Amino acid sequence: MRLFRLAIVVSVVFISIFSVAEASSLNSDLPELLKSGRELLLTVKSKMSADKSIKREFKELKIFAEDLQVADLLLQERLRQNQRRQKSLEALLFNVIGRWN
Repeated sequence: MRLFRLAIVVSVVFISIFSVAEASSLNSDLPELLKSGRELLLTVKSKMSADKSIKREFKELKIFAEDLQVADLLLQERLRQNQRRQKSLEALLFNVIGRWN
């Protein structure tokens, strides 16, 4: 029985590790997105200072804003999922540890 409980605890740890690995893609893409947005804004500032047209950059800013909204929604959903997982894992661990003692 103890081996079974240990297997459950190990499984919970592995599930947690895999959910962190899954989040790494968006976490690595977000800084790149923000960097490109910053560069775009610097280009807009430079062109506006030189009284040049920013029509193309304006379109790119709209796309950037949409991409940022998508990233925000994904991060919010990931947070909700992580909170649900955490509650489930805590309940499971307390149940297993409670039986262990």
